[in-house]
Amino acid sequence: MINKKKPTKLKSEVLKAPDLAQMLGIDVKTVYRHAALGELPSIRIGRQWLFPKKAIFEWLKSGKKQTIPKNFLPQASKELPLFKRT
Repeated sequence: MINKKKPTKLKSEVLKAPDLAQMLGIDVKTVYRHAALGELPSIRIGRQWLFPKKAIFEWLKSGKKQTIPKNFLPQASKELPLFKRT
């Protein structure tokens, strides 16, 4: 039987997407997008994303920048005639 009144140790060691979004000052959709792309330390259980606090803080401290290849264009820009590939 699971006790829903007391927070478990696991609950205190992970963040949910809305909590991480608030902490980082970004939209929750941005958190989900970066998690799905593997750019944020995360664990997916079913439809729920969890973010280990320790891994998030280490990731923030590392200050690693994601590099984007020069020939990379987001999917939407490939479909819209407004953008011209060079």
